[in-house]
Amino acid sequence: MPKKEKSFHLRCPGFLKDRNSTFYYYLVLVVTGIFFFAVSLFSNYFTTPFTGDYVSQQYAFYTNGYDDWWHFFKTGEFVLYDTNTFLGASNIGSNSFYYLFDPFFMPILLFPRNWIPQGIAIMTIFKMALAGLTFSIYMKYLGLKRYTYRLAGLMYAFCGWTTWYLWFNHFTGVAVIFPVILLGVEKILSEKKPWLLSLSLF
Repeated sequence: MPKKEKSFHLRCPGFLKDRNSTFYYYLVLVVTGIFFFAVSLFSNYFTTPFTGDYVSQQYAFYTNGYDDWWHFFKTGEFVLYDTNTFLGASNIGSNSFYYLFDPFFMPILLFPRNWIPQGIAIMTIFKMALAGLTFSIYMKYLGLKRYTYRLAGLMYAFCGWTTWYLWFNHFTGVAVIFPVILLGVEKILSEKKPWLLSLSLF
């Protein structure tokens, strides 16, 4: 028995053995997000039905994007002019920001169409947690101690600035990237390395 435990310990990745690893910190952020939305998740079939643009745009956009991408996967034809957008518009020009090339939208394509509301809720939690992670990395780069930069990441992920914009759910993706842009600026000023800022702006 001890031999088996030892062999598992040797195979186990380092980040799983370290209680202070970034992996466990991110899990704390995700669990915090679940508790943050708990009332909505368990009373609305694991969805987060906010008001405002979430109702008037978000669900409609994601449904449209889901259909466009699956049309492409099935036929090989990518919708360039989308007649579902008001009176019709350039699909790429109008919808790139809202969902079309949003990396946080893509995982929803792996699930059935009627799971889109649940997918939005899950991705919102993961995005807010990721926002906390990127902010903590930025704070760490500025020289803060581990407890301080991780507390700062938690506060940023669930601060009023982030949560007030949940009705405009696309904004949570901006909350993830913003600290990366700031970190990119710092790297240019201190290390003369422009690649991170270029990548984050892209």
